[in-house]
Amino acid sequence: MSQDSWQNPNEQQAGDAIPAALPQYPSYPGDAYGYAAPTPLKPPMPNSVRIAVNLMFTGMAIGGINMVIGLTQLGTINDRMRALGYSDATINADKGGFIAVTVISGLIGAGLWLWMALATRGGHNYARIVSTVFFGLGVLGGLSNLFNSWVPVIGKVSSVATLLVGLLAVIYVWRGESRPYFERGYGVHQ
Repeated sequence: MSQDSWQNPNEQQAGDAIPAALPQYPSYPGDAYGYAAPTPLKPPMPNSVRIAVNLMFTGMAIGGINMVIGLTQLGTINDRMRALGYSDATINADKGGFIAVTVISGLIGAGLWLWMALATRGGHNYARIVSTVFFGLGVLGGLSNLFNSWVPVIGKVSSVATLLVGLLAVIYVWRGESRPYFERGYGVHQ
């Protein structure tokens, strides 16, 4: 049974011309319908955001200093534990845990400061919210350090410095001049 040419479109018939090319239509950047509204330009970073980012980097540095301070206080903590009647075996067993907690918490704290600094610099609105939450948690930790008799004076001073830097950073990201930098709908962040 033979097929008509219309039934087999792949079969070329004699005398059929092969079209040179399909017509080209102009392409437009954007969605599938050929049109997309231009992305508004991100406003330049206001000074208040720049100050907040710098404060967050300062907080990260203070976190690193806090970690070093904590490690330097190991002898003082050992002496205090001996004075309270702890055995040398207990003190030595606790020493590794103290060092691990100090280093791990210091690195995590510095990493969170760095994350918030980069997210704030990128203009991500969540950075303002998360920074505020982290500051609230930091206030709780800082207050516990201030009223804890085991924390040496230098640790308390460091806690106060961290709280002040965090407070200033939060104030600066929530200032009115910072708001447009964090608004949604902007394309590439500066």
